[in-house]
Amino acid sequence: MPNTAAKVLNFILPIIVLMVGSLSILQSITPNLGLYQLIYVSLGLLIIFLVSRIDSETLTQVPMLWYGLGTGSLIITELFGVVSRGSARWITVFGQRFQTSEFAKVALILFAAGWLQNHSLTEPKNTLKFIALFAVPCLLVFIQPDLGSAMMLGFIAIIALIVSGIPAKQLITITLIIASIIPIGLLALKPYQRDRLTSFVNPQQDPLGSGYNAAQAVIAVGSGQLFGRGLGQGTQSHLKFLPERQTDFIFSSYVEELGFTGGMILIGMYGWLAWALLMAAKSASTQSQSLICLISTGHLLSQAFVNIGMNMGVLPITGVTLPLVSYGGSSLLSTCLMLGLNFGIILRAKTNKTSLEIR
Repeated sequence: MPNTAAKVLNFILPIIVLMVGSLSILQSITPNLGLYQLIYVSLGLLIIFLVSRIDSETLTQVPMLWYGLGTGSLIITELFGVVSRGSARWITVFGQRFQTSEFAKVALILFAAGWLQNHSLTEPKNTLKFIALFAVPCLLVFIQPDLGSAMMLGFIAIIALIVSGIPAKQLITITLIIASIIPIGLLALKPYQRDRLTSFVNPQQDPLGSGYNAAQAVIAVGSGQLFGRGLGQGTQSHLKFLPERQTDFIFSSYVEELGFTGGMILIGMYGWLAWALLMAAKSASTQSQSLICLISTGHLLSQAFVNIGMNMGVLPITGVTLPLVSYGGSSLLSTCLMLGLNFGIILRAKTNKTSLEIR
């Protein structure tokens, strides 16, 4: 079993590489945002260190508190949030905007880990109650409207159920129910959201309209070839053909300038970090801590997968950011909050493996 120093190194190194990659590409494509991202990165690293000093086991003892904080922040955003581009996703605190759905993800991970360790999923009523509780924040984010974040919250719920040992029959039933209500959900989407989904099926149907973002992202990825055009040489991002090149489509910007090789290194860092989190789950001191690590792993990988997939044209565009790489304080700092919880679990892991079962 690797010692604590090795586990800490395995956890920190991929985070640093991802953050350095973010700073490098942002300094290249949007130099005016590079300094701001450096501030966010510095704050993020500080948050990881500070949050790691907190015993997450204590936090999971009050799951409904975290549920209330996460859901309550979304309600406040719905009532008093700042409207930008037709969406009310942000609240202003001391002159700074924060996207509450990002921080709600962390609160709901704590809720899920605490709640599920005390409720057996062999009883269907507990599964239904958990789904009903998660449906509220998902709906609040969906009506902002923010399809991508609502989808990520849904993934957190599903991942939490799976790693908590939900019986196969219940999982199949839930899957069938979700599949049956998807058509109803599509009817509730805003016109531009439906256009994004239809353009994914046939992006050439409207290449200058709904299919423009996807087409430009794919062009940027393809033009990077094996080793990329070089930092500062990307045409799609520097000539601003690529929309949201610093946030939703930063992976396309990254691959255009650093190529397939750079993209694979980036993906490899997510794999490395996920492996470190899984090792933390195996050596965690308590069941709730294992759940935090496992849910965090699933959330990190699913968000990275969705973002990279939409950048490569294999998934619909949903506005999901790339963890630790996309520009923005809310996304980066909330991810660092989550990672800080996991870092604390690594530091407190038992040196001798116990019979703790990861279900």
